[in-house]
Amino acid sequence: MVLIDHKGSILAFNEAAENLFAYSREDVTGKNVRKLMTIANGRKHNGYLRNYIKSGIPKIIGKGRNVMCLDSEGNPFEAFLTVKKSSDDMFEYFTGTFDKKKQENASNMNTVNELFQAMENLVDSTVVINSKGSFFSFGFGFVWF
Repeated sequence: MVLIDHKGSILAFNEAAENLFAYSREDVTGKNVRKLMTIANGRKHNGYLRNYIKSGIPKIIGKGRNVMCLDSEGNPFEAFLTVKKSSDDMFEYFTGTFDKKKQENASNMNTVNELFQAMENLVDSTVVINSKGSFFSFGFGFVWF
């Protein structure tokens, strides 16, 4: 869990985040959350915060999505990010939770969805059986698991 303020400064960084990003709390507390992102994502992040605070229209809050992150060595990795908002009398705060396992499941579902789309475009019926023996039939509008 990573807690940031309305400016993107990291206020809290729990043990799970320390393990995931290979940073200690002391290394990141008070730093901008961009430190945990790829350069491309980091450049846009403060603008995303400003736009949300100005408009109140959430793009990721309460939804979640796959994002590219950077660990302390600069190695990129993908994780599923879920963001929740909280506030006090002065400011809004954002809590991000990261799940590498959920990202892997989401990636697998994307692969399955891409396979479905590709197979539906075939003229002839195609049958696929996976390594677990699950049967998929495409072209006739049904799938069995």
